[in-house]
Amino acid sequence: MLDWSLLATRNWRVKPVRTAGTIIAVALGVGTVVWVTCSYESVRRSISDQIINRWVGRSHLSVESPLGHWGHVAQSVADIVASLDTVTKVTSRLNRRMNLVIGPHMRIPTHEDFIGDAYSLTVDVIGIQPASEYAFRTLEVQGRVIQPDDRWVAIVEAKTAAELGIGIGDPFTIESFRDGPARTFEVIGLYEARRIAKFQKPMVYVNLPDLQEFTGDRGRVTIVDAMLADAGRENLERSADALRTILARDRLPYQVTTSTARLTQLTEAQRQTEFALLLVASVALLTAFFIIMTTMSMGMSERVQQLGMLRCVGATRLQLAALVLFEAAPLGAVGVLLGIPVGLGLTRLGTVIAPEYVQELAVNVRGIVLAVIGGALTTLGSAVIPVFQAVRTSPLAATRPQAKPPGILLPFVAAAAGAGCLLIHNWMVRNVSVTDWCTPAVGTTATALIYVGCALMTPLIVRVGGGLMVHLVARVLALKPRLLNDQVGRAAWRGAGICCGLMVGLSLLISVVVYAESVRVGWDFPKRLGEALVWTRQPLWSGYADVVRGVPGVAECTVVNEIRCDIGQGRSGFFDLFKLKSTFVAGEAERFLNMTKLEFLEGSFDDAYNKMRAGGYILLPHEASRAFGLHLGDRVPITAAGRTAVFEVAGVVQSPALDIAVTYFQADTYLMMASAGSVLGTLDDAKKHFGIDELSMLLMNFDPPEGSPPPLFASKVPPVVTTEFVARAIVDSGEQLNKDPEATELLRRRLIPWLENPDQPFDSPFLLAPYRGAFEYAAERWEDRDPYQRWQMFFDQLVMRRVVQTIDRPEAIFGSLRELKQQIDDDIREATLLLAAIPVVALFVAAIGVGNLMTANVISRSREIAILRSAGSTQWQIMRLVLGEAMVLGGIGSAVGLGLGVYAAWSVNELTLRAIGFAPSFHMPWRDIVVGIALTVTVCIIAGLSPARRACRTNIIDAMRAV
Repeated sequence: MLDWSLLATRNWRVKPVRTAGTIIAVALGVGTVVWVTCSYESVRRSISDQIINRWVGRSHLSVESPLGHWGHVAQSVADIVASLDTVTKVTSRLNRRMNLVIGPHMRIPTHEDFIGDAYSLTVDVIGIQPASEYAFRTLEVQGRVIQPDDRWVAIVEAKTAAELGIGIGDPFTIESFRDGPARTFEVIGLYEARRIAKFQKPMVYVNLPDLQEFTGDRGRVTIVDAMLADAGRENLERSADALRTILARDRLPYQVTTSTARLTQLTEAQRQTEFALLLVASVALLTAFFIIMTTMSMGMSERVQQLGMLRCVGATRLQLAALVLFEAAPLGAVGVLLGIPVGLGLTRLGTVIAPEYVQELAVNVRGIVLAVIGGALTTLGSAVIPVFQAVRTSPLAATRPQAKPPGILLPFVAAAAGAGCLLIHNWMVRNVSVTDWCTPAVGTTATALIYVGCALMTPLIVRVGGGLMVHLVARVLALKPRLLNDQVGRAAWRGAGICCGLMVGLSLLISVVVYAESVRVGWDFPKRLGEALVWTRQPLWSGYADVVRGVPGVAECTVVNEIRCDIGQGRSGFFDLFKLKSTFVAGEAERFLNMTKLEFLEGSFDDAYNKMRAGGYILLPHEASRAFGLHLGDRVPITAAGRTAVFEVAGVVQSPALDIAVTYFQADTYLMMASAGSVLGTLDDAKKHFGIDELSMLLMNFDPPEGSPPPLFASKVPPVVTTEFVARAIVDSGEQLNKDPEATELLRRRLIPWLENPDQPFDSPFLLAPYRGAFEYAAERWEDRDPYQRWQMFFDQLVMRRVVQTIDRPEAIFGSLRELKQQIDDDIREATLLLAAIPVVALFVAAIGVGNLMTANVISRSREIAILRSAGSTQWQIMRLVLGEAMVLGGIGSAVGLGLGVYAAWSVNELTLRAIGFAPSFHMPWRDIVVGIALTVTVCIIAGLSPARRACRTNIIDAMRAV
């Protein structure tokens, strides 16, 4: 056995570069799976920590506003919940977004939510009832927790406290808005927190009565949670129904949710996300499979004479098979062992590069086991073809010449089988239930079909299409096409293996960017909806609409409310998972329709206008029409705030995407789900049928001053915004800055005396806040804009900030819709770049394979290269010959990868349309695609440099002596 082991491991010693490449390919493949699964585990823990431990807790029933967890519920509802016989414990919470003032004893953080000139940090303040809260949620606190008799104390997130340089016992101030009412709290505890994503704000826990007194929310909370003695499904649903009946009887517009529905939805979303990530991670293993298979197959081709000689001296076929497996298995084992720390290292790197997504180095044991099994199967599976080659080697093979013409029939047969796989995949996309696609069996089968199908077609593509690529590369490198073709065409299967490795990584990269761009372009963000919006978490009194219309600079304004609801009819079981995410967008019947100028796909404006004014009608965005299977004239029940009403569809329109804007601000709904799940109704119907008479959003158009922009916007250098600068600008250019001469003159009378003696503090900074905020916003974006754009940007911000001040909602979120769309687009691109990291790793794995193949080809053609050198070929010609082969394989792999990536993106688009009715507009981001192709070809060229240098430096005499 010692001799057999030495014989099996001979290639390790003789071909160390190829051996190292095989190990690295396995290690990167395994490391990618570990990386993705551990990163997912980090995100999963963060989500569970937030949703289960902090939001849901151990609550079984919850009562909240249909406006979500930023609405309000009467605290007296807690007594109603407690009156149920099945309820054992009840607690209430109040959530409010506020500013934490940076005092002189604190450090100024580098946090993105830090408001520099106001010296404050945006935080979410949570008011809790200490007597009952800790039975529902547990906080790991350093220090102590809040007690019922504590006043004006707080528990602060440890990370935020470290940024601010405060600790237990230190005071800090919270203000409801800039320069607004403020109260000082004392830190009594620090807690560790994970955040789901970068949109989350730091949390501060205080006593509920303190927060209610501070914010003026006496008698109001955000959510009421209840715990049951028997949390079985039947008792849970029975208790929920009983509570809904009581609320409906008392005409209280609240909704009741159960922990079962929330946790089932969370579990299902996590399961589907984990499955999708594992499919993506398997791409690297699939790439490693093709590379290892090609490398080992090359080794078998080189050793065919050796294997034939072994057969001549009595070796059996089984012994030859064992010999090949013995060579491959240890390489796979070493690669797997190295891949685990590689994956953990990539996860650790992710915590540094993208801490908002990957907060910690979390070890996913299941993922590591899967990576180990996948790496082992990949190595052994890639050895099957070499084993098959070995057992077919006859004793006479040692005397046969290696220069034999390749077979013609087999590539055609393989291509036909590959086309069949793609046809089956296409049938699955169009006919298999969308819910089944989320199961591992269907998803894995479909993924395997598309990749195996393209892999089987690649040898024929190399054989047939390689000729065109050879001529192009030969022309570029000034080579004889026939000479270059001899290197590529006579090894179609070997070249196809390398092309498949490149194809897998590039196809995933292209499918990710194409699908992301299609989603970004496809969701119909409003182009005629209005110029700006103001959205508030704390609902507004409906009478504020007329007040806002009087704000200088507002040309027209309409008000909207978005209400969480259940749609009574769905087209697929997949959408049932997201029923709680459906939205009833309620607006003013006349102003909303006139201002938005919707495009009607079914029905007409005049007919819908009259029906919406009469009441009992809704409009459907075309995405929702597809998702629910509803059309003009259909009737559908809608349930919100515990009440159900039947509405008739008055028209199908191009989506105004109001709910997308709200969803983006709340960050609690998927982008496409919001677009597909909304219906448009009226505020009158919301009040009549659901008992909701509040506002959450204002849409407006601007009325800018006429004439040229003020001179101060012509400067190429952005201004340093100080109180004195703002005051001077108002005094010098007040008439041009806004459309309220009377208010400007009154402000001037107060500012001029202060400017004459600026050492005295200005007594009313609240009056300057809109101007200052608008100047700060413009100064940050000053560069690369002309004076008119700077002035327009300033004016838009000034008007929106005045509206926020007028409605007394300083925490409101506002922005122009074009800027909001750009911000969402940027977030989509950022997520795309994160997903694209995985196929880039696969491309590096493929690069190892290219280098292995080039090196093996150079060694196997040593005598041929020596003959070319002896016949007069220069070193530079030999180098171009080897690089030309790499370029041909890179070009073919890129072409196949492009086709596969586009087809995969089309498949996902079709599934998205079937699942939720959202139709991404198929869009090719050619810049990203060209970058991906260039990266692939560059990887091939770089991988071929070392073999090319080795070839051109071949010693002619030594090579001629080689057997």
